[in-house]
Amino acid sequence: MRDIRIVVHDFVGHAFPIELSREFAARGHDVLHLYFADFEAPKGPLHPSRHDPVNLRVQSATIDRPYEKYAPVRRAWDDLRYVGICSRVMRDFKPDVVLSGCGAPFAQNQLRRACQQSGISFVAWVQDLYGPGVRAVLHRKLGSLGALVGSAFTRMDESLVRNSDGVVFISEEFQRVFAPLRPRARGPWHVIENWAPIHDLPCRPKINDWSRSRGLAEKRVLLYSGTLGLKHNPELLARLAQSFRKYEDVAVVVISQGLGRDYLERSKAKLGLTNLPLLDYQPFEAFPEVMASGDVLLALIEREASSYSAPSKVLSYLCASRPLLLSIPASNPSSRIVISNNAGLVVEPDDAEGFINAAHHLLIDREHASRLASNARAYAVSAFDIGKITDRFEAALLDSLRPGHPAPAPAEQPSAAGSEEPAAAMAAAAGPRPK
Repeated sequence: MRDIRIVVHDFVGHAFPIELSREFAARGHDVLHLYFADFEAPKGPLHPSRHDPVNLRVQSATIDRPYEKYAPVRRAWDDLRYVGICSRVMRDFKPDVVLSGCGAPFAQNQLRRACQQSGISFVAWVQDLYGPGVRAVLHRKLGSLGALVGSAFTRMDESLVRNSDGVVFISEEFQRVFAPLRPRARGPWHVIENWAPIHDLPCRPKINDWSRSRGLAEKRVLLYSGTLGLKHNPELLARLAQSFRKYEDVAVVVISQGLGRDYLERSKAKLGLTNLPLLDYQPFEAFPEVMASGDVLLALIEREASSYSAPSKVLSYLCASRPLLLSIPASNPSSRIVISNNAGLVVEPDDAEGFINAAHHLLIDREHASRLASNARAYAVSAFDIGKITDRFEAALLDSLRPGHPAPAPAEQPSAAGSEEPAAAMAAAAGPRPK
């Protein structure tokens, strides 16, 4: 592939996209890696390294205030501000192509338009399906009004997929959701599954500096690390801790911040769960020792969320040579990997008793747990080859730059709100931007 100028935009700041950017740069491409510093989530190794190629630039974008992701109106304004900052940075860099993922569809569509208006190809990296997610959450809270808002987000998802110069889906399941749009799509579609940066996640011993410093080196640890938001059920972790409260050598460790962490803080105080240590997000550099401290690694997703989200933490867990325990529907892409590779146990989200029994089993049957752990690491070694993964991304980006491309975009359908984007209409109706 000829050398090109690439922007990799990862809204969240995950560990695997920056690995992709570094590999792009190592192959001779000029690369700008852009992420949102104010989004509260575990961050990857985003700090410059002495090993980084000179043609890699890593830059954060900030709106200089906390990002309120659960406050819809303020979030819409913050997204607009963020998009303006990113658009200017991208235009100044003058890329041939932008690979952009993890942002809400409103922000993604705004970035897409800004790129295309400047003659820059835009490839949407579809990590989540926002329409079904918003519909599921808000329908439960607001009834038919919530379903209507979810439909608006679905139209934004569809606009992004239909009008981007290329699309990368993280699973065949996600691609099938949009199959009816394919004949009218502006650009080509590809499926490239997510991965974890296995070279940055080496196996570590259970007894290490991190586990010693937290008093966990001599305990049997059930570990959860990552976001706990609207698509997770933190109560399951509290119930798990309750089930082990008579075992002094067992701890349920949760590393998270935000809504779910707040819930667990209240549950811990109310129920006196001294075996439930709650910690803030840890630096990525410590993550190998963090995962090694766990005897079993936990992941959760609610049933209604499974159709639109695949937890990336599962992929990092696979690198650690530890057994996994998932409270995730078996149909989810992450569950499919764990089940097909015999890397852990998967329990349906509404089976709390089964989840708790599986945790007890994995702490007791160490031989079974060891087999699952070995299988997990073996899958990661075979599947997370960054060279082969980058080959596929290069092909996808080149496809978006094919001769005669980009072609004129199909007309975008107006929303029921009378605006090209429902979120823009909502923000406009809200009046001046919140302070």
